[in-house]
Amino acid sequence: AGVWWGGRTGASLHEGAAAHGCFRFFDCDMHYLQPSLTKLVRSLQAASTHERELFFAVTVGARRRMAKKWKDTPLAAVMTIRDEWVALRQRAQANFIRKALKQRGLTPWEGFVAFDADSNAFLSPSELYGALRWLRVPQLTADELLDFFELADRDRDGLISYSEYMALFESAGQQGEEAADKEEEEAAGGGGR
Repeated sequence: AGVWWGGRTGASLHEGAAAHGCFRFFDCDMHYLQPSLTKLVRSLQAASTHERELFFAVTVGARRRMAKKWKDTPLAAVMTIRDEWVALRQRAQANFIRKALKQRGLTPWEGFVAFDADSNAFLSPSELYGALRWLRVPQLTADELLDFFELADRDRDGLISYSEYMALFESAGQQGEEAADKEEEEAAGGGGR
């Protein structure tokens, strides 16, 4: 009853959360927790990533919020992930990489340094491919490698920095259920949006 989309609209909790995420997207909000990003990608998957980016750029411009750069925020994932299945596969691959590094006794930093063959503090697509092959990521195709690289390369400069590399692991599920619960409570209470 206290949920703004419940009761009166007949919408389920999931439908209400998806609608709330879309309204936030339309309002040019750029900061989402992983569960909300997943719902937003699912809601927007009928539109290509290019169409999403174009819509957002036009809307941000009309709202005079051009100073904000979405490429440096969690919203970047919505502009690069085609659909929920690609997102799921990428999170699974990131989890696999994290566990494979741990099994080899490497921290994420040590893994990054080992993967950076030319020691330029960035991972290129070929270095990422070598890393994923060394870690024995199962059923790795060229398309999956490119999707995975695009997910990590948030600033779209063709290289993965250490911060982008670490964000990949964080977005793969290190955010706890408490954060998801808090965001859903915020949405249920209106959250001031």
